[in-house]
Amino acid sequence: MEINNGLENNIKIIWLLHFLGNICSWWVLGTLLVILYLLLSKEINEKTRQVCYNIINFNLSFWIYFAVSFALMIVLVGFLTTPILFIIWIVLLVLGFIKHLAEDNYKYPLSIEFLK
Repeated sequence: MEINNGLENNIKIIWLLHFLGNICSWWVLGTLLVILYLLLSKEINEKTRQVCYNIINFNLSFWIYFAVSFALMIVLVGFLTTPILFIIWIVLLVLGFIKHLAEDNYKYPLSIEFLK
């Protein structure tokens, strides 16, 4: 029971770092904090590692989506897709934060699996 509680606290800490980092820095700091946590933690169980991978995959996917959207600004389509993409990113970020606080392993929609 105590081990599981420690695991859930680790996941909540990861998510708090990720959520606040993303909100404060547009998503760069949130991703870097999760990567640093993943690299510097000596003992990470599989569930925590999977949560970290889901967060990293989500952010990498949206970096690609935003890059394509900004490139589409040349043909003016990006001016429509960028705000929509930003709203989707915020909604999924908040939804994932709420799901992880409820101790649910949330896998983001629209994320490409770079890490498994």
